[in-house]
Amino acid sequence: MASNSTRDMSSIATPKDDSGIFLQAIYDRLTKIELKLGTLTTIANKVENFEKDLKQLWCKLDDFNKRFADRVSTCESKIDDLEFSDVTQKSEIEHLSRQT
Repeated sequence: MASNSTRDMSSIATPKDDSGIFLQAIYDRLTKIELKLGTLTTIANKVENFEKDLKQLWCKLDDFNKRFADRVSTCESKIDDLEFSDVTQKSEIEHLSRQT
């Protein structure tokens, strides 16, 4: 019977055992929180890198738009010059045709 009473006493949780279980539960929760914080840090770094990439893309797009606008402007001025020379040539042709 003495062994039964010893087993019964060992199955009864003492305050020291309860604090160990409680501390282990706290440790487990803190470990999970640290893992989640690590994940959040990783996500924050990815978002920061994405923002940098996005800014670079916007800069490249702005540069492209400026170069394109310059090319369009150059083409427009050449077209205006051609239209002017076309009108000038037509008037000269008309003038020459009247003279003959």
